[in-house]
Amino acid sequence: MITIKAIFIIPGFLGSINEVSSLRDFLIRKGFFVYVCLINGHGNGLNMGNFEAWINQANQDFNRFLNRYDDVVLIGFSLGGVLASICFRSDYRIKRVVLISPAFLHVYFHNIKYGFKALNEFRLNIKNGSKPMSTLKNKRIMYGISELKKLSKYAITNDVLSNIDKPTLLIQGLNDGLVKKENIDYVYNNLKCSKRLITTNGSHNLNNLLTEEILNKILMFIN
Repeated sequence: MITIKAIFIIPGFLGSINEVSSLRDFLIRKGFFVYVCLINGHGNGLNMGNFEAWINQANQDFNRFLNRYDDVVLIGFSLGGVLASICFRSDYRIKRVVLISPAFLHVYFHNIKYGFKALNEFRLNIKNGSKPMSTLKNKRIMYGISELKKLSKYAITNDVLSNIDKPTLLIQGLNDGLVKKENIDYVYNNLKCSKRLITTNGSHNLNNLLTEEILNKILMFIN
């Protein structure tokens, strides 16, 4: 087993490595080993599968990761925040958890009030390279959204947040048009562990949300 602080990151819905590039690159520069778990059909061209397949893949990747490193930080963004919460288990090797805009409740793809803002934000993510352009024209978006809802329902029904027993940092952008603040409120109220909440004026674009100030706060938390 390798003794080095290692970071396991799960991106969001249809997210590629580019989606978490600012966080990954920052942590690498600070001397951490960083692994980005790309769920099939999201950050790559493979078949998406259903929400149970997402859980199985994330768990398998995380188990392999834990078998290699004994000082681990688990980070999830949006959909990845839900998967990270499901993957968590009480284990001495897991030292910290960071959940960024975790999508436990409503994701406003079709809400009339937030729809245009959400769609523009999603397009911006794609334009900036954090999500593949082809996804806008692909029917898998609608399928993926339906599976995301099932994933969130599974996480809530099984009360996965109550299993997290390590210090947890929560980050939420107040101008997030996709994952609204009620998501982070739900997570905060259902965590039983030591927790800290940071809110910013950022959006659902992770590279926009994680300013230098926020990145340094993450660094202080996981060190």
